[in-house]
Amino acid sequence: MTGRDRLRGRLCRVALVALVGAVGIATPPPPALGKGKSTLKRTIRGPAPEGGFSALGYRPGEPYRVRDALIDGDLHPRRRARRTSIIYFGQISDLQLADEESPARVEYFDGEPGSRFSNAGFRPNEAINPFSIDAAVRSINSFYRSRLRDRFGHRARMRNVMLTGDLADNMHQNEVGWMRTLIEGGRIDPNSGTNAGVGAGCELPVPRDNPRNYTGVQDYDDYPTPNTLYYDPDEPIGQWSSWPTYPGLLDRAQRPFRAAGLRAPSYVVLGNHDVLFQGTIAAQPGFEKVGLGCFKYSAAVPGMSQDTLGAYLDPTTLAALAPTNPGAIMLVPDDPARRFVDRAQYKSILASGDQADDHGFAYVNAGEEAASNAHAAYYSFKPRPGVRFIVLDTNAEAGVVYSGTSDGSQGNLDDPQWRWLEKELRKATRRNEIAIAFAHHPLRTMTNALADEDSTCDSDDGHGHPTTPSCDSDPRTSTPLHNGEDLADLFSSYPHLVAFVAGHAHRNKVTLYEGRAPGERGFWQIETPAIADWPVQTRLIQLFNNHDRTLSIFGTLIDTAAPAAIAPNGTRGDALGRRALAAIHRSMAFNDPQNGSGDPDAARGLRRDRNVELLIDDPRR
Repeated sequence: MTGRDRLRGRLCRVALVALVGAVGIATPPPPALGKGKSTLKRTIRGPAPEGGFSALGYRPGEPYRVRDALIDGDLHPRRRARRTSIIYFGQISDLQLADEESPARVEYFDGEPGSRFSNAGFRPNEAINPFSIDAAVRSINSFYRSRLRDRFGHRARMRNVMLTGDLADNMHQNEVGWMRTLIEGGRIDPNSGTNAGVGAGCELPVPRDNPRNYTGVQDYDDYPTPNTLYYDPDEPIGQWSSWPTYPGLLDRAQRPFRAAGLRAPSYVVLGNHDVLFQGTIAAQPGFEKVGLGCFKYSAAVPGMSQDTLGAYLDPTTLAALAPTNPGAIMLVPDDPARRFVDRAQYKSILASGDQADDHGFAYVNAGEEAASNAHAAYYSFKPRPGVRFIVLDTNAEAGVVYSGTSDGSQGNLDDPQWRWLEKELRKATRRNEIAIAFAHHPLRTMTNALADEDSTCDSDDGHGHPTTPSCDSDPRTSTPLHNGEDLADLFSSYPHLVAFVAGHAHRNKVTLYEGRAPGERGFWQIETPAIADWPVQTRLIQLFNNHDRTLSIFGTLIDTAAPAAIAPNGTRGDALGRRALAAIHRSMAFNDPQNGSGDPDAARGLRRDRNVELLIDDPRR
């Protein structure tokens, strides 16, 4: 088959998907997975752990809170009896799916005051995260038909699921591949490590653990001095001494299983962890070489800091330090699949999956794709007639190790994308379409002042990307940069934009943005928390026409398909099934000492941020 034939086949598949979305033709969905329970019916809560380990349990549900600050007139008293559905979709955010055994991680900086890596360096539940993601997918699937009925008694089907960034944790090839399998379905092997013996330090004649087992910082048996920064479920000690013991849990977490996959098409938004090293800094050449090797830091060594990381996360430095720092440097099985991926490779991995439109990236405008040298990862599409979804890439490439001027994890919008966005908003207005925008960063976190050009590209390092894979391969000038205030003003000037949906902050939050200029109306910003952290929830979003010149945006939170209670203390890992592992993951997220800085409910947000009905005047002519 020629390249032209392959391109023609891809275009035909994309056209077919567009037709399916436009006219509602669909293949029969797989059998229903049973009724899930939303947080309207029941919530999952627990007492604050206060240094211990608290059990979670079921609590009463929470009804919708009506927020009508954007409505000019009075609400119609019978809008529920009048409404018809415009679009119904799901949102999953911040999977942070990590190769938790990789040497290219910085667990040892976790929780350090002023850390650029915050609490994203280590999570006690990270090894069982794939099971929690699968449980989130199964829960979303159980709501394939909306529980909200229109005036005819109909329940809308889910058009798609929007994945709002940080799907991988550290831009590894295997992380992106695992993520694709979890959202598409099929057999997934969440283990890493092969003992290929080709990376830095792998030539040493020292026996390494079986690569089928967990080989990382949480297993105290793998290095001589236990580091109580980490939780070992075989023998919890230190700050974890009140946590449950689950012998063999980490090895159990490495076993293959069959992922359910989403019933509705899914669309990917890039997050900072998808394109930057640990979501914060540009991946330096040495970082990838360390990630592909057998040396792994389990603790910081003398002289190491965030500012000197570039010098220490280097194969030559590691080899020199290993003999004199056995308690801080461990030997692990290497894995070639730990190579980094740049934006083009990330998109290619999704293009090799089962969804014909490449989980949205096939909709990248051809002109933008060519002008950006295949760097563009923003696009728009119409999930149904009269509705336009606009997907933004708010990530800044120039997260650099030595910069104290800006937080590399925060976002901005470069000027070429800004100009494209204005065209999309004008198009939606001209065609009288309702527009909803999606990005990883909420507006208040779009404060990054670093120009993309600060991270330049050079030659291919042999892995199909430049030696700094998170570099700016777009030849166009990124400046002037546009921050969250700029974007809020732009959205407010286009009334057809009714909502902006984001993740990143790992919390529930619904914010009203009112237009600042005369005649501007405003819009709603909807943030949904992470699967990686408490409260481990996803959101259902449905837009209704109330037929009284207003629209209602319903946001409904749902918990993952796992029970609130966890397996008894002392249960062996071999006895834990898929749902039990997902339940343990949620409970660990709640009890994580870094969860909410002592307030485990902070990420849940206020009642007005959870189950909501957001009203807005219908902008359509």
